[in-house]
Amino acid sequence: FVLTILKSCERAKEDLRQINGELDKLDFAAKYQFDVNYVKDGSEYAKVIEYARYLDEREQLGGSGEGQMIFDTMAVVSNEEGEKLEAEMKRIINRIIEKNSEEAIARFADYRNYMNYEILMSNQVLTRAKLSRQTGYNSGAEVQIPYLLILSSALLMIYNQRVNSTRLVFIDEPFAKMDPGNVKLMLKFMREQRLQVIFCSPDKTESIGNECEVILPVLRVHADSMQLGIVQFHEENVSSL
Repeated sequence: FVLTILKSCERAKEDLRQINGELDKLDFAAKYQFDVNYVKDGSEYAKVIEYARYLDEREQLGGSGEGQMIFDTMAVVSNEEGEKLEAEMKRIINRIIEKNSEEAIARFADYRNYMNYEILMSNQVLTRAKLSRQTGYNSGAEVQIPYLLILSSALLMIYNQRVNSTRLVFIDEPFAKMDPGNVKLMLKFMREQRLQVIFCSPDKTESIGNECEVILPVLRVHADSMQLGIVQFHEENVSSL
């Protein structure tokens, strides 16, 4: 179980490294990167990871004979500490079993709970500053732009691995907190990445409508009823969304 968790975490960290590679290619004034690390707070999640790395280390170096001698020399965790970790794992797993709770089991089986996540931002003023500590000082656009960039980069990582891909993106009100200039900048970026974007924009139609290839006006006539208007095309801008 613990080795499965560790391998899932490592795969996720590799995916995020690839996303960071895509983010690094972007030509924006600010740069954004994921910073992902294992929890080190003394919690049960941290103990599971510590024991998993101990087992993985043993597996990599070998468990008997000459391999055991190498392990004894190079191991970060001693055999005595490993035995303590194993006993701790038994207590943790027995506690989960005794609870007989599907929610508790699901929580421990979810590899995402074993890592801490942060987005780092660098610009003319800041260097690798934690975005979570900047949101109280930034405008809505300065918070929304990095999340859109990261979402796009994650999709690009997937789409770029496929020869025939629709490169389709659905986003609900992605530009709600952006001014027209930032909206056009984001749309330009999405066009350059050859993404096909379908989005809802209830209050930006006049300012960004000519940036879009197709506009579908929708009118809410009742609380549970929508009416589709006349489809508008902007044929003169064939390269736009």
